[in-house]
Amino acid sequence: MKTIKFLVSVAVVTAVFNCAAATVPYTNLTAPDAAAARVLQRPLTAIWGDAPVGTDRTYAIHTHFAQVIEQNFARLDASAARTLVDGLSEKELSDLAQLYVSSNADTGHVGELLAVLSSRLDTPRLSRVSHHFGYAPVYEALINNAPGGVAAFSLAADGGSAAPVPHAPTVGAPRLRMTLATGPAAGGGMSPMQFGQFANLTPFETYLALRTAPVGALGVQGALLETTFIWGAAVYTSWTIGTKIGDKLAPVIETYAPDTWDVIGGTLSAMYDQYRQAQTAVSTGQFQSAFGDLFGISSAQSHDMSTTGGDYMCTAAWAAWVQQQLHTGDGCATCKSTGPSPD
Repeated sequence: MKTIKFLVSVAVVTAVFNCAAATVPYTNLTAPDAAAARVLQRPLTAIWGDAPVGTDRTYAIHTHFAQVIEQNFARLDASAARTLVDGLSEKELSDLAQLYVSSNADTGHVGELLAVLSSRLDTPRLSRVSHHFGYAPVYEALINNAPGGVAAFSLAADGGSAAPVPHAPTVGAPRLRMTLATGPAAGGGMSPMQFGQFANLTPFETYLALRTAPVGALGVQGALLETTFIWGAAVYTSWTIGTKIGDKLAPVIETYAPDTWDVIGGTLSAMYDQYRQAQTAVSTGQFQSAFGDLFGISSAQSHDMSTTGGDYMCTAAWAAWVQQQLHTGDGCATCKSTGPSPD
């Protein structure tokens, strides 16, 4: 057990963003623009900030969502940022914009995302972003941060693209949207007093926070897998008694990977009942590896999750289990859990 605790500790001190990055991530000291330097001044190491165990992490994820998205992009150079945006579907960009402006409206956070993107993306990609975030906000970001790109953007982008309206029920698959009109949308303000009030929103926020992080950016299935780990271990708490975790994750999986849900939907909740009962890093890691097989993640994502601890260390138990297999000489189990190297 001491060995396992040590291995987990080693995994945790690994840089959060080094999982799959091809270049060294920017910090507040190395970022080439002022907006990114501000974003990275105090980077979060968990998507719920420093909210302790036992508190409402759905509330914490919602209030930190904008900052997490900003730092995910701020750490990237121009090439990596363009690759990340290219990998996002129109639905993912649309939902990202909607949830981002809603989080900012609730918290009063002054958004820096478009300021960062204006310094990273070229005209075609900024035009695509403006279709979801609105022409005027992107134009303003260019004026303030990269004025040299204004003329080209004005010619290429659709000037009629409107910015999202906070809390408009447009996130999720059409038949699921009404389930998201909760919390601030219903009450006109945000209060942490109602435990779990953001439980319908935060699965989507969690997914998009991880989808824009290094490992999750490699594929939808991997980001969904990391989302289920975070919800299974850190968010799914006593207020969900009587509610299967699959009921909370189903809208996310059905929205972004409907074919995957058709395959695994019937087994997800049962597996999570066992996953949440795992008592050690080894047993939890074994379940995480099994979930990787269930979701059919890519070999590159499997490798990163099982060797680095994944995005925001959500697969640290998997990495600890792999190291335990290496320590005990169980080569076959190690090969199965890590998959081939992405190289």
